[in-house]
Amino acid sequence: MEKLREIVREGRRVGEEDPRRIVHSFKVGVALVLVSSFYYYQPFGPFTDYFGINAMWAVMTVVVVFEFSVGATLSKGLNRGVATLVGGGLALGAHQLASLSGRTIEPILLATFVFVTGNLA
Repeated sequence: MEKLREIVREGRRVGEEDPRRIVHSFKVGVALVLVSSFYYYQPFGPFTDYFGINAMWAVMTVVVVFEFSVGATLSKGLNRGVATLVGGGLALGAHQLASLSGRTIEPILLATFVFVTGNLA
């Protein structure tokens, strides 16, 4: 019970310091509930049937991208989208190069590409 009182006191202190932080936390919570409903709620079954367990990554994207201001959220979301497209293109190119090299060299090239990309990142 004492821990709960401490949490309430801390929340009240943060709310008095900067009320926008409390509003932001509610926005993040609502966004997480809405996105999670696509994953857990049965009427959206075709959504999870099509995407499978990967649908949970939509929830993770909300956690990673959601920022304090709208501009920061849009900027971070656009950067994430562009980076995903570039990464996908690089992966397709690496796969194409590796598949042209033959069965023996293919795993070696793929491991090398993963190592180099990981180090550059």
